[in-house]
Amino acid sequence: MKKFLTAMLGIMLIVVSSFTTFGFTSEQQPDKITDFTLMENQINIINEDKNVVNSTNNNAIEKLAALNAPSNWNLTGVSVNNKYNYVVGDIVVIKPITTGNTSGVKYKYVWSRNNWSSWGVIGQVTTSNFMNLKLSAPGEYMFTVDAIYGDKVISKSVTVNVKSSQTSAKTWNLTGVSTDKKSYYTGDTVVIKPITTGNTSGVKYKYVWSRNNWSSWGVIGQVTTSNFMNLKLSAPGEYMFTVDAIYGDKVISKSITVNVSSPQSAIKTWNLTGVSTDKTLYYTGDTVVIKPITTG
Repeated sequence: MKKFLTAMLGIMLIVVSSFTTFGFTSEQQPDKITDFTLMENQINIINEDKNVVNSTNNNAIEKLAALNAPSNWNLTGVSVNNKYNYVVGDIVVIKPITTGNTSGVKYKYVWSRNNWSSWGVIGQVTTSNFMNLKLSAPGEYMFTVDAIYGDKVISKSVTVNVKSSQTSAKTWNLTGVSTDKKSYYTGDTVVIKPITTGNTSGVKYKYVWSRNNWSSWGVIGQVTTSNFMNLKLSAPGEYMFTVDAIYGDKVISKSITVNVSSPQSAIKTWNLTGVSTDKTLYYTGDTVVIKPITTG
């Protein structure tokens, strides 16, 4: 772009009959332009002898600046990375939606909450086409972006709702408790799982076992966010497994009952009903496979 501007400036200086149009007197006329810089209040023209010729003519500054200005740009809206499901602690990514050549356009990012009851500017005015903000409180947020170039300013906004982590889990429920089998023997390991619905993010569980109407009982592990727990069954009896689901001051308890038998009681109903072999006809040298036929 700089080479393009140098060429354009050279053409302008050759074509125009008097350099005074661009703010130069005849004494300031450069023999050959090799470089230039645009500054806020002047243009520095550098000739082949590396001498700097300054112009403070507003007309010249405006014409040269216009060559490098973004053309036909527009700010059409503002986008966020997750419009519907923000909770406190999330990070929102705010992006201006633009069209055209936005080179040199700067952006100002502003947040407001609950109809401007609190607000702030995010970072500095910048050419960055995105900005991040960590959400620290619940409420209705409006994110506004001002796109700025010269005296052209366009503003657009987007509104999102931010929930507290407790609010986000309000719809959760504990509907029951499941185990991996319906009956067990001592020495088996039971897998206990809470049956839940809704958003259980952040919900914690307390697992409790009891045997024979609370004649013995205990807590399995620590209160945890894990949605299952294992327990090795060490004695026969009727077991009740209770799960407490906990979030803030909301606690729901559900239980399931299973029977645990000892290996001896399991063997009481066994029977030997016969013997089988793998074939009915054998020859000398054959190997016979003999199996007891049992029940129970």
